[in-house]
Amino acid sequence: MCAMLVENGIYTEPTEAHAQEPRLGDLVEFWNECRGGRSMPSRADLDVIDLKPWLGNLILLEVRHDPLDYFYRVFGSLISQNTSRDLTGKWLSECIDAGAAPASSRDSYNKVLSHRAPLYQVQSQEVTPGRLWQVVRVLLPLSNENDQINHIIVGNYPLMTTIVEKELTF
Repeated sequence: MCAMLVENGIYTEPTEAHAQEPRLGDLVEFWNECRGGRSMPSRADLDVIDLKPWLGNLILLEVRHDPLDYFYRVFGSLISQNTSRDLTGKWLSECIDAGAAPASSRDSYNKVLSHRAPLYQVQSQEVTPGRLWQVVRVLLPLSNENDQINHIIVGNYPLMTTIVEKELTF
């Protein structure tokens, strides 16, 4: 099932993401075990206790289909520390409008919905002026009993944080 998308910064094989960040490979293995023979697991298949190794680096999104939007149920504490923001309890559309989330997030979440498969990517984002955060991440769909995607789990691990130097003018 792990048919991956090939596109700017998106890996085709789980082993590539695993090489970048082994904990992501472990998360994908856990997701695969939970789904069994189905195309994806349901939210009910996941016990929060089993997610403990990844909790600080996880985002749990609830998908609203009409109109399409994404609700941040969980925004991991380590992600919050690295980005200086906590999006828990907020809608993606509101976060994009307020500048708290990049519009590219919506594009990534939409790809998971349309392709019904995990998505691996490397993403760079300026989290505060002059501070660039680069992460490797995997987005994993979860479905309801009707096989409609109703949640997305995002495992997010930093590759690097750099200070972007800006030229001073006098």
